[in-house]
Amino acid sequence: MIKGRNEAGMKTRILSIFLFAVILFCCASAASEHNAEIQINAGSDEWSWDPGAYNQFSGKIDLTEFCGREITIKMSTDLSYGGDPDEDHSPLFTVVNGHRITMLKQKSSAVITPDQENTALEFSASIKLPEKGHVRSIKLTFSILDENGTELRNLQDVISAGDNAAGRENGTFYIPYDIRTIICIITAAAGVIWAIVLIRVVIKKRKNRR
Repeated sequence: MIKGRNEAGMKTRILSIFLFAVILFCCASAASEHNAEIQINAGSDEWSWDPGAYNQFSGKIDLTEFCGREITIKMSTDLSYGGDPDEDHSPLFTVVNGHRITMLKQKSSAVITPDQENTALEFSASIKLPEKGHVRSIKLTFSILDENGTELRNLQDVISAGDNAAGRENGTFYIPYDIRTIICIITAAAGVIWAIVLIRVVIKKRKNRR
């Protein structure tokens, strides 16, 4: 009986290690893909977190999978400006693939057609922080839309005051998959493995009684 319990405990520990390894693998894979798709640089020496401050940042987005297609990159943030539309200030593209945009034509979206020679969007942008409140991080969202306005992809990155540069806030990162689906798959796999372990323990106990 004691031997059976020890075996069950050992299998439980092995199962826990296995599930932990699976979670780490999923997270590492998501982080690697995220790093390859988008890079943001806030410029640590020039960035200011003072209320109402204007800042510049630059970035690069890999658009290889959209080569030959006309797409729109729409940029937005999670900043709140108190509900006053006059104070809203979406981030604006100032330079797109080396072409400087005049102030009156600067927008939060850019239309491009990637090709084999230019598979990425390299840009600079400006952003104004809210006049009220103290912001310590900004989540940037880049929606990739087709000619009909349908979203093809959604990428995110964070500019954080923690390191005063673009990066993941407090060590977190954006997973470009449905996290609920990943959790359900891992939970289902864990349930199946647990069931197998328990069935084997019950079978061994019955054999020992006989």
